[in-house]
Amino acid sequence: MKAFNELPARIRQVRLSLGLSQENMADGLQISTTAYGDLERGKTEITISRLATIADIFSLDVSDLLADTGIKEEMAKLKQENERLFRLNSELAFKNRLLEQRLEKLSAPDPERRRIGF
Repeated sequence: MKAFNELPARIRQVRLSLGLSQENMADGLQISTTAYGDLERGKTEITISRLATIADIFSLDVSDLLADTGIKEEMAKLKQENERLFRLNSELAFKNRLLEQRLEKLSAPDPERRRIGF
């Protein structure tokens, strides 16, 4: 997703606006300065827990950190699609149960047919 590619630049932007160095951030994350630089350049993926720590260092909510990257919009779209698919899946599961019940009735021996020898 394009929005996730914008996250490292957003982190850099916020870090610079707060006057923090990469060394400050690396210390806060308990990683090397090189590892932090790779994270900020997008060479390393940012985990959710690391993102939460970065937001804490910035005194922001994670959602505020994601606000300008388009990730919130992407996540909202994914949530809507997930809800749509869940509803569709529930509907199909219900229809499947109905069909199974009908099939069970059709395949069950009919007592009337048994009585007359069929």
